[in-house]
Amino acid sequence: MAILGLGLGAVQLIPFYELVRENFRQGSVTYRQVVGWAYPARRLIAFLVPNFFGNPAHHSYFDIFSRQTVPVTRNYYGQAINTIYWGIKNYVEGGSYAGILPLLLALVAVLGRRARPYVWIFAALALISLALVFGTPLYALLYYGLPGIKQLHSPFRWIFPYTLSVAVLAGFGAQQLAAEGTEGVISSLRPHSSLSSLLGWIALLAGLGLVAALSLVFLFPHAAIPLAERAMLGLAKAPEAFADGRMFLSYQFRNFLAFALALAASGAVFILHRRPRLWKPLALSVLVLDLLAFGYGFNPAADPRLLDFKPPVVEFLQGDKGLFRITTYNAPGEKTFNANVGMFYDLQDVRGYDSIIPKQYVDYMALIYPQTELLYNRIAPIYTKHREALDSPLLDLLNVKYVLTTQEIESPKYSLVYDGEVRVYRNEGCMPRAFALPTGCAVVADDVAEALRTYDPRHYVILESGKYANEQVATDKDLPTCHLQPATITSYSPNEVFVDVALDEPGFLVLADSYFPGWKAFYRPQGTGEEREQELTIYRADGNFRAVRLPAGRWTVRFKYTPMSFKLGLFASFVAGVVLALLTGYWLWGRLYRAGIEESDAWRVAKNSLAPIVLQLVNKALETAFAALMLRILGPEDAGKYYFAITIWVWLDIFTTFGLNILLQREVAKDYSLANRYLANTTILRLILIVVAAPLLAGFIGLRQLTRPLAGDTIAAIALLAVGLLPGSLANGLTAVFNAFERMEYPALITTVSTVLKVVLGTLALLFGLGFVGLAGVSILINVVTVAILLRLLMRHFLRPRLELDFGLQRWMFNLSWPLMLNNLLSVFFFKIDVALLETMRGNIVVGLYSVAYKFMDALNVIPASFTIAVFPIMSRYAASVGERGRAPLLRAYLLSVRLLVILALPIAAVVTILAEPLVYLLGGSQYLPHSRIALQLMIWSIPIGFINSVTNYVLIALNQQRFLTKAFALGLAFTVAANLAFIPLYSYRASALIHLFSELVLLSCFYHSLRRHLAPIPWARLLWRPALATALMVGLMWRLRPAGPLLTVPLGGLAYLAALILLGAFGGEERALLRELLPWRAEPASAPRPGGR
Repeated sequence: MAILGLGLGAVQLIPFYELVRENFRQGSVTYRQVVGWAYPARRLIAFLVPNFFGNPAHHSYFDIFSRQTVPVTRNYYGQAINTIYWGIKNYVEGGSYAGILPLLLALVAVLGRRARPYVWIFAALALISLALVFGTPLYALLYYGLPGIKQLHSPFRWIFPYTLSVAVLAGFGAQQLAAEGTEGVISSLRPHSSLSSLLGWIALLAGLGLVAALSLVFLFPHAAIPLAERAMLGLAKAPEAFADGRMFLSYQFRNFLAFALALAASGAVFILHRRPRLWKPLALSVLVLDLLAFGYGFNPAADPRLLDFKPPVVEFLQGDKGLFRITTYNAPGEKTFNANVGMFYDLQDVRGYDSIIPKQYVDYMALIYPQTELLYNRIAPIYTKHREALDSPLLDLLNVKYVLTTQEIESPKYSLVYDGEVRVYRNEGCMPRAFALPTGCAVVADDVAEALRTYDPRHYVILESGKYANEQVATDKDLPTCHLQPATITSYSPNEVFVDVALDEPGFLVLADSYFPGWKAFYRPQGTGEEREQELTIYRADGNFRAVRLPAGRWTVRFKYTPMSFKLGLFASFVAGVVLALLTGYWLWGRLYRAGIEESDAWRVAKNSLAPIVLQLVNKALETAFAALMLRILGPEDAGKYYFAITIWVWLDIFTTFGLNILLQREVAKDYSLANRYLANTTILRLILIVVAAPLLAGFIGLRQLTRPLAGDTIAAIALLAVGLLPGSLANGLTAVFNAFERMEYPALITTVSTVLKVVLGTLALLFGLGFVGLAGVSILINVVTVAILLRLLMRHFLRPRLELDFGLQRWMFNLSWPLMLNNLLSVFFFKIDVALLETMRGNIVVGLYSVAYKFMDALNVIPASFTIAVFPIMSRYAASVGERGRAPLLRAYLLSVRLLVILALPIAAVVTILAEPLVYLLGGSQYLPHSRIALQLMIWSIPIGFINSVTNYVLIALNQQRFLTKAFALGLAFTVAANLAFIPLYSYRASALIHLFSELVLLSCFYHSLRRHLAPIPWARLLWRPALATALMVGLMWRLRPAGPLLTVPLGGLAYLAALILLGAFGGEERALLRELLPWRAEPASAPRPGGR
């Protein structure tokens, strides 16, 4: 669960890690300095008496002798003060008080004999946190042993886990008290009860005794006051907060009286714990009053109308609509327009207050003036003792246009432009936010800081050596006279900047915003769209800024922040969220699923299709999210290579499977007792086929190398995917057995587990730079894991596989499966032959662009695939029946399946057409637009016919028409190949995408020829006109509403489609009857369990 929690937070944690690695804090202080900022030992008393060291909110005190409230004015040394505080840590950092009652309850939880395991976890966390808070040697283990921890300069922050631990332990202690006070439990817990009562009496007596001791102050004031003053003088920093012993005694009297009363009241809670009606409200009252008593008045209440107030100087600055930055010029002690205030008014400030500031920026600012406030996490203002910083060209380069101050600036470079509550001076030397310099004005330096002192950055671009080997290194004797050329920023936002620039010669465009990993730059001719963009390399210029190299011309440059760290974090959080949802679904399935209602075929189909469909959709969601990451890392060319390798692997997988999955499922579904016989002999056949496939693959690769050679990484990926065929084929056989037993949820769940492993390991392979070859290698491990889990489940629920050789059965299966394999191979060729043709005729980049559209198609094809797999066993039984009585249920099931699939497919096609561009952008990014979008919009309209063909294919198999299917797929394949060969040279991927629709129509016409002969004529018009008309109405409405955007268009279109279906009567009596059968709560007698199931 800890890993799951980290995964859920990865969307923040991974980008945070990327940023914190560049933080200025890394290595800035020593271990001794860090532990010097820990709690001093004397701070222990504040855990019991929170205001012992004072409170900044206390500006007066109650004199217990005069019984008057006295304001704070002077300390013991006669210095003026207005508050009471003398702690070494400030009040917030020193806040450690959790309440007296929670501490006692935590003690009960720890000392109880039946303490839960979690108690010891939180008790250990509390003790470890305390050890770290006080800077014990234990902190050295943390400091030297944990990467990145050196940036934490505050051991006292460990007070947070301590406080959490105390709160949790207090909850366990409260449960213990409640259990001890419950009837029937007291006797078994009497030892614990004695402990609780003992603690209660000790606390009560100690609290009352302390009250009595405090009362002695009034009896002996002349002795108590001098004693208090000696104590005050003996405590470091106490004389700085108190005027004399009388003040010290009066102030601490109140603190210790509050402690004594809280202790006594907490003791009363423990003593009364056997009376729930008394101790529970008393405990709540004690806790609330205790915490309020010490914390009341610390947090000020400000008038919220202050948020609406806009200082006049802000209105003046906001009147300048250009891009600029500000800073302040302060005398020591001044806080003029304090750092971060500008963010509230959208003013960009070179100063800042943050624990995480990139070191490169700190180093740059240190070149302008000393950064004396880094210890307090601040980029300092310009102080008067560093007046020369105002004339620094580095300040000009920062685009600092205005300086706010209460001082006078006497410099011809600065003009007073506002004189009100503060003065505002305009920097006449301020450089534009974006500008260009010729390439010859670039200086490559080993020491950027020294180069910035040598060369005026207003005329030269300083680049870091080691990264710019192709740049010309300028020297003093050949430096040209360089003058910057301003560029125009046409759009500016935190994550995207557009700059227009015209160059007469090649040069560098400098954007005076901080360089950081994750920024990308693209350029295109001015006036053109993003489809003309080309990516640029971003250089770190002048030690901090972003620069790109451009050829001569008029360009639009787009800077876009799109960090891989965020994408990885979002992906990891998504995977963790899916895993959490799966665990929740698994728990709900165990709570809600009942096997006793499986007598109904409709319920069985629903269970066997719903669970696999949902899990397959989860798998596709995971794979789609992974594809979005993979496509961005690989780019179109490598994505095309990998997709081609997968296509070849699919062909091999079909050959080695040889149609045996369908045969195994069909035959075992008829007779469960044959499961082991068919599993053993199909497995032997698979192994033989894999041996045969190896030389065929080698021959294919050899032939390609003689004609149009494949790249080495493509061959490596194909080889690794081929190795994974062995465990993958075995997993397919095991899955077929589960499907035959109509337990589709098992392999579906295992596939989801494998998918999670695949995307996690695949991400690691990409991060380690293994590319798509690494992804192919990961598939081997995933297939091995899948086989192991499926085999374990098979042995547990159905049978223990054993060798059962039957060569006659193998020959029979080979002869019968040959057409199934050929049909499957032809069907895959039918769907994916265009990939091989595009790779041969147009190259890997086009295949990469085309593959993005295919990923959406593959994801949607899960719906008919899972549905038909679920209905196939029932259709097989219907088809095996003799006479008209057997064919009528099959026809009814087919018509209903087609109607439901078409009702689902048509609106999907319409919505995908509308959302094609954002879908492609989310999956692959801008580098795949607009081509992948066009391919998807053309290809998607093939899915309604494709859904029909999917279920029709399985009906014909159930009718034992495999040999006819071979002819049908061969004819469809011939049309597909001919059409692609004819039109790819003219229209590239557009032709292939559109040919999908016509190919599906050709295949459907072939299927219908056999279906009409062996089943019945199909009333296509009556079957499809209602969903077709509803879809037309939906498309028309979405087209009219398209200016409103997809967030409004798509939901309204979906509602219109559903309403049209209902009004047109698309849901007839069969559909309603089916829904009544599917309700799991219908009152039906439980049936006997099916053979082989549990």
